[in-house]
Amino acid sequence: MELTDPSGTQLLNLLRPVDAALGRTADQQSLETVVRTGRAVVGGIGPVGPVSGRRLVTLRVPVIRDSTLLAVLSAALAPDGIDTLLRRAGAPESWIGVVVDASGRIVARTQAVVGNAEADPLASVALRGAIATAPDGRLRGRTLDGIAVETVYRTLAGSDGWVVAFGIPVDLLEAPVRRALLLLAAEGTVGLLLAALLVWLVAHELAQRRANEAELAGRSLRVVEEGRALAVEAAELGVWRWRVATSVLDASPRCWMLLGLDPAGDNRAWRDAVAAIHPVDRATLLGAVRRSLKDGGKLDVALRIGDAEPPARWIRVTGRSVEALGKEDKVLQGVLADISQSRRHEAERRDLLRVMVQRQEEERRRISRELHDQVGQTVTGLSLGLKTLEETLVGSDSAVGERLGWLRRLAAGIGQDIHRAAADLRPAALD
Repeated sequence: MELTDPSGTQLLNLLRPVDAALGRTADQQSLETVVRTGRAVVGGIGPVGPVSGRRLVTLRVPVIRDSTLLAVLSAALAPDGIDTLLRRAGAPESWIGVVVDASGRIVARTQAVVGNAEADPLASVALRGAIATAPDGRLRGRTLDGIAVETVYRTLAGSDGWVVAFGIPVDLLEAPVRRALLLLAAEGTVGLLLAALLVWLVAHELAQRRANEAELAGRSLRVVEEGRALAVEAAELGVWRWRVATSVLDASPRCWMLLGLDPAGDNRAWRDAVAAIHPVDRATLLGAVRRSLKDGGKLDVALRIGDAEPPARWIRVTGRSVEALGKEDKVLQGVLADISQSRRHEAERRDLLRVMVQRQEEERRRISRELHDQVGQTVTGLSLGLKTLEETLVGSDSAVGERLGWLRRLAAGIGQDIHRAAADLRPAALD
């Protein structure tokens, strides 16, 4: 405790005897404030006192009588006591608490500033700037020893600008969030892994099913293709496919052989196949092809191969037009069959039928002649004889005459029937 006159000279200091020389007070700034304002002042941490030999925090109260300032009574506190009070405030040890005076100097701190040897360091620039902006508030920044903190501060009422601030390390604040995020990320990762595993299992199962189905379809297709090929080979058919937009004709070796061309030839075209057809039948083929392409109908035509007469071979061309990729991309495909044997059998059948008809007509003419020349003459003679006998017996027994007349008429009717039968067997137009 000390008592100072308005000029700053110490009148009394409890640390010294009464008659000792004391000198001027250390914290002149707070003293001048009391003298100027006439009210109590809480000063900041002052310079080293000449009596105490320490930097103290001074609380000054004016002594006034009859409106005259007679002296200033001061109580000086060591900052260590304020540190103790700050530490006993109940804040967690990880929090960093500070008391800052009006000049921005740190009066007390719960933790010593690492790497700073100053006895009364200034508060951080960020904290001093925030205090200058608003007496109370919060900010995020770094302490003097570089720790990132979330700081809450408040100006103490009646303290002439003293501020109490507590900084909570950001790592401590964000640790639960980080743990939650890590846990969420771990759960998400596990979920993604499980989902990926499930997707892989499902995809693997689908791929296996598709592979099995594809293999089964491939086997079925091979069986069908082999059956088709066997049927084509058994029927000795030639398979062909002509894309109308091009001149290339894709055909099996059997097809080229039926056309009378070398199966080993390269770059066979549609015109080569047309040229192999008998000249008379080419117009028939081209007309049937045009109709099939136009109407989409079935192509079915019998053609001769080569120029010789009789032809070397008869073939039957069957097929149908299909759309490959679009309406403008027409494809004509089908098969060739060798019908030479059936044509020969048909010709032989026609010849045999002609011979049979000829033989039948000859036999009918022979029977007609025999009926007319032999049987007809005999019946005519019989009829004449009966007539002569009837005339001879005229006047005799009437019953015999009637019977002879009946026989003569019967013979005449038989003669007419024989003549009519002979005419039916051999019409007059055949003669």
